[in-house]
Amino acid sequence: MIDADGQVILQPVYDAIGEFKEYGYATMQREGRVGMLNRLGEEIVLPKYDDIKILDSTLVAVMDQGEWQVLNLEGKLILKKGYEQVKVWDGRFIGYQKNRLWGISHKDGSIITEPIYDEIEWLSEKAFLVR
Repeated sequence: MIDADGQVILQPVYDAIGEFKEYGYATMQREGRVGMLNRLGEEIVLPKYDDIKILDSTLVAVMDQGEWQVLNLEGKLILKKGYEQVKVWDGRFIGYQKNRLWGISHKDGSIITEPIYDEIEWLSEKAFLVR
């Protein structure tokens, strides 16, 4: 990776670097493990996971041994490992699936409801449709 002046800002230490997406982050791979870089070439998430999914500008989901967990960009654990799927609604809520059932937490990881619903749909600022 080089800057606009042609100076190397990131030595070629990765097996692959993906495209920088809308939030300014790219996934990368080193020795079969994935992590995430910012536009300066700094490792935001260390390459120690099986897979990574950028959820929004402040949260990522990382897969370790087949289970997803959620971290913030400072590396703080928001939702512990153990989920089949995760997603963000309205930039404020995290949906997480365990044993094919969905639950909801606030973005800080505090639980609104345990995974007890077959489906959850975001309706508006204050409501979810649950089945």
